[in-house]
Amino acid sequence: MIRNNSPLTPTESYADGWVGVADSLVGAIVLFLVLALAAANKLNSANTQVVVYKSLLHEKDDEIQLLREQLSNNSKRNEEFKSANDERLNSHSKAASVHAELLSIKGNLDKVVIILDFSGSMIEKRGKQESRWTISKRFINNVCQHLDMGECVLVVFSYDIKVFGSNNTTFNNLTESPGIASDEVKRIWTDYATKRPLKEGEKKALFELGQLSDKDLQSLRQLKPFKLRGELNDRKVLADLVTHLPNPAGGTNTLKAINAALEIEGVTNIILFTDGEPGLLAERISDDERRKLENSGIRVKPPDFPFQKDWIFATVDERIATYTAAGKEFPRINAIGIGDYFDNDLSNFLRTLSEEKTDGSFQGR
Repeated sequence: MIRNNSPLTPTESYADGWVGVADSLVGAIVLFLVLALAAANKLNSANTQVVVYKSLLHEKDDEIQLLREQLSNNSKRNEEFKSANDERLNSHSKAASVHAELLSIKGNLDKVVIILDFSGSMIEKRGKQESRWTISKRFINNVCQHLDMGECVLVVFSYDIKVFGSNNTTFNNLTESPGIASDEVKRIWTDYATKRPLKEGEKKALFELGQLSDKDLQSLRQLKPFKLRGELNDRKVLADLVTHLPNPAGGTNTLKAINAALEIEGVTNIILFTDGEPGLLAERISDDERRKLENSGIRVKPPDFPFQKDWIFATVDERIATYTAAGKEFPRINAIGIGDYFDNDLSNFLRTLSEEKTDGSFQGR
């Protein structure tokens, strides 16, 4: 076999070069078409996603518009509710103000202490009339029902005190009655029956009986007031407690009751129900003499009343000074005299304590 090893002619070399260029160009075109096709596919996919996103955005716009309408409606309802609630509160406030005015109760009623006389004379009645005890309990229940009190504490007093709150509503009359006289009272009472003047030591002992013990103070600190405002309140609990209190007995330790009321944290108002002058000692007369005097309408006064009255006024004056120094307002004392409230000694005592000392009110029942 004979080989032709002759070199390529220029024409042949030139042709081969163009073939190579053509091959490269074809490859480039193919690559471009592949890339263009891929880009077109991506673009189509992106366009599809844009359409989807636009549809979603349109749906969200509809939802946002719906929410805006709901918010607008809620806002209108809230305004209507607020307006109705304001009108209700205003009406309630006016009614509460009228009730307070009708009941002749003055002062802030956010935290009220009701002081109820539990002395033996409260069970008395004239002829076919109701007893002072019945009248007092009914009046207090009216106060509990109609007076716009925020919180309330009940203090029942005789020789001693018994304090009631939402966490203390029981009353064991055999062991917890404030109508049980202490040995100190019995001793002074027996010795004092000789009608001699009180000794200074006896006066001091009577004064101390009007002060709060450590046990009293601890009980007052642990006490929780009755809540009387709002839908869920203790008005019925308090009314039931007052209704079922047992019959009263004993003396009239008004000093200790007022000391207890003033120890209630944040007290703004004190309502005192009593039928007689403060005093722990029995009257120095026989039973026959007492009956004759009572039938004649003449009141028999406890012999320690003059001292008790002065101690109470001094205590209130001292507390008022303390409140004033601290920049606080002293609670109003509203006094309700039960029974013989027209007696000069009783009415003057209650009027001075309430109207003159604290700008409160005095009324008789």
